[in-house]
Amino acid sequence: MSKYHTHTNDGVFTNLAASETEKSVLGEQPSKHPRRQLSQTYFIEYSKQPKTHWLSNVGSTSLRVIDVKVLKGWPAPAPQNSSDK
Repeated sequence: MSKYHTHTNDGVFTNLAASETEKSVLGEQPSKHPRRQLSQTYFIEYSKQPKTHWLSNVGSTSLRVIDVKVLKGWPAPAPQNSSDK
């Protein structure tokens, strides 16, 4: 089981291994979370609605997820001119 942790930045998540999980949002009772699919990728907009929760693998298989945080304040790359190619 993970400890309580807080997401405040938007995130892109990809499942490398999927399993049944149980979750608990701070102040709520634990509940089963729908099983995610292997290689499923999804975006969660935590910058608009932060979440503090824990997650526990209650299945019989491994659970592996990559969480890429979307940080604010990075400049956008300059557009490329088609003649530069």
